[in-house]
Amino acid sequence: MPANWIYVAGFGIKQMIAAYGQIAASVGVGEDTLDAEDGLLAYLEKQMKMIEGSLQDVKCAGPKPTSFPGADEAHLMFVRHTLESTGRCFMPRLTRAWGCGLGLSR
Repeated sequence: MPANWIYVAGFGIKQMIAAYGQIAASVGVGEDTLDAEDGLLAYLEKQMKMIEGSLQDVKCAGPKPTSFPGADEAHLMFVRHTLESTGRCFMPRLTRAWGCGLGLSR
């Protein structure tokens, strides 16, 4: 694990920065079940609505089809939003599907 990074159970890893003005980063990885009837794009549209409803000053780009080794389908989406505590945040999201499973990277 790189210096100044910690493992967060159920999320991934997070960079811990104590200095004012430095930019912290995090890498989250998760899994979900994909409803076979709706498909990946419908799942991503629901995710975008949820993100837009829960964050401030949200701008989304995508999803755009991409490739990922071993995935049946993959899409890349970008989300920019504002947090009161840290200011502007940029969050690339890679979502990939295989069978009825989903892998999420944020």
